Amino acid sequence: MRAVFQISGLSKSYDEKRVLEDIGLKINIGEIFCILGPSGAGKTTLLRLLNCLEKPNNGSIYFNGTNLMTARGAELLSIRRKMALVFQEGAVFNASVYDNVAYGLKVRGIGREEIRKKVKEALEIVGLRGYAKRNARTLSGGEKQRVTFAMAAVLEPEVLLFDEPTANLDPINEEIINEIMLRINALGITMVFTTHKQEEALSLATRIAVINKGRFEQIGAPEDIFYRPATPFVARFVGAENILEGVVKSSSIAVNGIELKVPGVMARVGETVIICIRPEEILLLRENIPPTRAYPNVVKGRITRMSPYGKALIRLLLEVDKGLILKADVPRHVVRVMKLEVGKEIKASLKPESCHVIA
Repeated sequence: MRAVFQISGLSKSYDEKRVLEDIGLKINIGEIFCILGPSGAGKTTLLRLLNCLEKPNNGSIYFNGTNLMTARGAELLSIRRKMALVFQEGAVFNASVYDNVAYGLKVRGIGREEIRKKVKEALEIVGLRGYAKRNARTLSGGEKQRVTFAMAAVLEPEVLLFDEPTANLDPINEEIINEIMLRINALGITMVFTTHKQEEALSLATRIAVINKGRFEQIGAPEDIFYRPATPFVARFVGAENILEGVVKSSSIAVNGIELKVPGVMARVGETVIICIRPEEILLLRENIPPTRAYPNVVKGRITRMSPYGKALIRLLLEVDKGLILKADVPRHVVRVMKLEVGKEIKASLKPESCHVIA
């Protein structure tokens, strides 16, 4: 698959502060590529470098085979017109929605009738039909963000760059924006977006790069990031909140004296490893179910805390043998059926396939 961006050895500093360090990346044509990480990790800086708003201290960025570090004049302008950057604030002019969306086309000398046609199509894409005459400054935050999407999409760029597109939006508008992003991508536009929201990254992206303190910790498909995190940081950031340290035995891993059967461990006997287990993959068992081949990793614990988690789950804190604390997310109906309450003793199964090992 052909790359639209090819990046290698990219570093960026402001004064004495290093913001990006040795970034290497390939983004393919047609992808929805996500840069996922916490605030201050370097996400926005990387987008600004891709959009030629800033220059790196070291490294190279190629756009469709052209080196952005050496492009000048008309060549650089031509490249920049093939991409558009949308910031998270939803910044619009104090003018009508139509004039906001038409502005970039007017600057490029597009004819009036062609502008009308393109603006109408762009407003359809973002769900703002009938908004053309309204003042953009009077719109809600979510509507303003949709106007900025139309302002970018109307230019028909090859690449759209989005900086935290739903950072300041409520869940309803967040869902609308995500749907619009999928619609725009379906037009054949490559998309690169940053976010700190793991759910957004996992639901939208074809590939994800997890960034932490200016370095990529892992790049891969959403399923790999979610179920096979490469580092403890990635595991915590995508919700594998049970991060356990253990020692490899001949046929198991010992965690606080508890022996856990884990398949395919790529580590030597005696080596210390990290086990990551997602809370929703801990299975509660009825008291009369003994350890079997189906349930080889059974631990006993006492519920120390219960709290709502999301729309349909209850999060339990389980103090298991040897003083280990596990987080388990269980459906509400399971809580009712098993009559769970704080202080109750319970058995839990840590399925081997749910125990991801980082050597």
